[in-house]
Amino acid sequence: MRISEFTSTNRPVVVVVHIANPVAINLIKVLLEQESRIVVVDRLTTATKQLLKEVKHENLLFLDIESTTKNIDQFQKVDYIYDFLYHLVVGSDYPFVNSESFSVRSLTNKEFIKQSDFVDMYLKLAVEFNSKYTLVTAGYLGQLLQKPSEHNLQLQRYAESLFNEYSAKSKFNGRIVRMAEVIGDNMDLSIPTFVTRFFRELVLQDKIKILGEGLQNNYTIDIQDATYGLLKSSFSKKLVGKTVLLSNYNPVTTLSLAYTALELTADEKVVEFVDINESGFDLSFQQDLEEMSVAQNLSEFGWEPKISLEESLKKALAFIANKLNTIWRPARVDELSIEESERGEDIGLLEPGSKYKEIKSIKQGVFWSLVYGLYSVFIVWPISILLGIGSLKEHLSFKKVFWGTIRLLLIIAVIVVLVPYAQIAYAVFGLKHNLGLFKQALSSYNVPLANKYINKASSDFARLQGGVDALFYYKYIGLEQEYENARVLLKGLSYELSSIQRVVKASEPMMSYLKELKIIDINNPAGQSTAQYFSYVKQISQNAFLVTDAYQDKEVANKILEKVNKDLLPVPVRGIYMEYLPTLKYYSDALDVYKDIYPHLPYLLGYKKRTNYVFVFQNNDEIRATGGWLTAYSIVGIENGALKEFEVDDVYNVDGQIAGIDAPNDMKKMLAINKIKLSLSNWDPQLNKTANNIEVLLAQADKLTHLDVLVAVNFSTLEDILKITGPVYVPGYGQITSDNLFDTVVAVHKNFKPGESEKVGVLASLVPSLVSKIQQLDTKSKVQLLNVVKDLVSSHDVQIYSNNTYLDEFLRAKNMYYFFNPDNKFIAPIDWNFGGNKVNRFIERSTE
Repeated sequence: MRISEFTSTNRPVVVVVHIANPVAINLIKVLLEQESRIVVVDRLTTATKQLLKEVKHENLLFLDIESTTKNIDQFQKVDYIYDFLYHLVVGSDYPFVNSESFSVRSLTNKEFIKQSDFVDMYLKLAVEFNSKYTLVTAGYLGQLLQKPSEHNLQLQRYAESLFNEYSAKSKFNGRIVRMAEVIGDNMDLSIPTFVTRFFRELVLQDKIKILGEGLQNNYTIDIQDATYGLLKSSFSKKLVGKTVLLSNYNPVTTLSLAYTALELTADEKVVEFVDINESGFDLSFQQDLEEMSVAQNLSEFGWEPKISLEESLKKALAFIANKLNTIWRPARVDELSIEESERGEDIGLLEPGSKYKEIKSIKQGVFWSLVYGLYSVFIVWPISILLGIGSLKEHLSFKKVFWGTIRLLLIIAVIVVLVPYAQIAYAVFGLKHNLGLFKQALSSYNVPLANKYINKASSDFARLQGGVDALFYYKYIGLEQEYENARVLLKGLSYELSSIQRVVKASEPMMSYLKELKIIDINNPAGQSTAQYFSYVKQISQNAFLVTDAYQDKEVANKILEKVNKDLLPVPVRGIYMEYLPTLKYYSDALDVYKDIYPHLPYLLGYKKRTNYVFVFQNNDEIRATGGWLTAYSIVGIENGALKEFEVDDVYNVDGQIAGIDAPNDMKKMLAINKIKLSLSNWDPQLNKTANNIEVLLAQADKLTHLDVLVAVNFSTLEDILKITGPVYVPGYGQITSDNLFDTVVAVHKNFKPGESEKVGVLASLVPSLVSKIQQLDTKSKVQLLNVVKDLVSSHDVQIYSNNTYLDEFLRAKNMYYFFNPDNKFIAPIDWNFGGNKVNRFIERSTE
């Protein structure tokens, strides 16, 4: 599309210059969500090609920066300009990263002159259209470990100086934002700073080196805060003509950052302080460069960052581990709740039994009685035996002390031998019990209860590991191989359990949504308010990092469990392990799919914008290119998780209202049909072409403005699902089963006339009842149903296509619908029914 056509619009037009940095990409995604028109101006390099795939959209136009200079007068409208220079100044290679070393890209003299001209060109464009202009430069030059070239630094000085000249002369709506070091998802790892250097060592090495005393100040900002901070600065009149630093208000020292990150990391790391003079880094330039980054903080103008440092670090470490092809294991932090009355108490009150004297309830009395009893049995009594039973005032002979010591050692030996077995037995019992309760809670979508029991199971598992660790003496009695094999098994299962915990946490808003979801009646659409499910869908969009963490834990677990020799396990343990293996395999397969589909859930649930689904029901007994003859369709509109539209209708009702579209030549030639209507819209086996036909035809009938997702369902699918759910009661039709569904539909169809609703009434009434029945199924039946759906998708009895570019890439990768290379030839066999209505069900077919 031409620049003039693209920028002739009522929508906001935003020009983003230079996108090879994470903030520019995130800003584009946010603006596209707001339905802005984005003009991206940059060189078409390998890096920009990769980044453009992330933001590919119908409302985005890419222009090569060299050619744009000749076509700048074609712009019809410009509302905002974001000119990103900071990654050019620091010499970034984003999105690429060398895991072994840093390399700062230096601008040549020729490149410096060109970039200077580009800044001048877009300043003029901002003045011409009176648009809001934001120049984004580097706010962390003093944090670099390697000095950029003089041309790089001169670019920042020149651009800011030129901006100030324009601001003084024209008083245009512009501001300079100096960007702090961005951390979090998709952060830039190609820049040599204290922060990126530390992050690399944390995920790649066991030893962390802190340069000097680690007291260097680092100005950082989470990528989400950076994005919304830029937007805030664009709209603030207070910032016109000003230079601000976009950063968390307080800098963080490298040492503080290190200890915070280490607390979030499960693996033990050694921290080593290295003298800067012996580190190989010459940092004498830092003080001069720091002066180029100093500015008033944006927080002083009414903006506040929302993302905590800990949250940013969690997202950053997970992203970095994935980027560098390694694994970062987050620590499990159990926060202990301490009552105010128990804080700062006297040390004397911590003596066992002291609380027993201050009991205030029966529960406290029982607890402290037990504590005092254990204290007496395991401390007072053994010491008394050692001293010869009696008071300290008695005379103690050598013989009495000797035999007392022997008795005490025997008691300790018995305790050491027996207690671990008791601990293991107790832990196994608790583990199985709590996992059973966890499954029940999960099947009923009771999220708080599911979280409670999975956390209890985790505590039981930690107890089990402690009991097995206490059997260390097995190594010295000829059972070292069996002992280590058991520990490997437990280590692998601990990662599995951690993965499940994270999945449950990530799925909490989704399960709450499913639990509260009400299937609307066809005669009562728009049954929920927009805000009813909005918070759930928003939480789903924010929990993606938990699914990534869960997947990493699962991958670690799989690699560890591959090393387990089941023949070396004790027979009872082997039996339990083999019993759970299918469940672990099912969980692993499910998480593989869940990880891929989770990022698309907000779109599928209509987050901030309605998603329109069109379901077409196909009679597969009369073969058509996408599965079967179209008999009925349904339009479902979902907005912020709420069902806002639900219509089921017969295709012939639409056929009677529309003119149709031109039929392809083969249909005209072989069947003498000149116009395609809805009932014939699936003539082509490629579902994406069918979707385009359906969207146009339903628009002709004023049924639909846009189609987002098309789902083609063969009639046999409903029969297969009913085999799992069992009979479903449908008002007006009685009990519908897999055996009588076809006969019920045919009986209604016999007397059908276009315009009547009774034919589709079966499906309209069946679908909500069927969904309600599915929600009530037990876990085993749901697993069976998932396997059936998986088979139906594999056989293309169910096909799914989306007009959304990112979702469509996923669907294609999973082979969710038929599509063909245009250069390939193919044969699409179909039935054509002349007169012998509904006999196809009883015909056997073969092709040769």
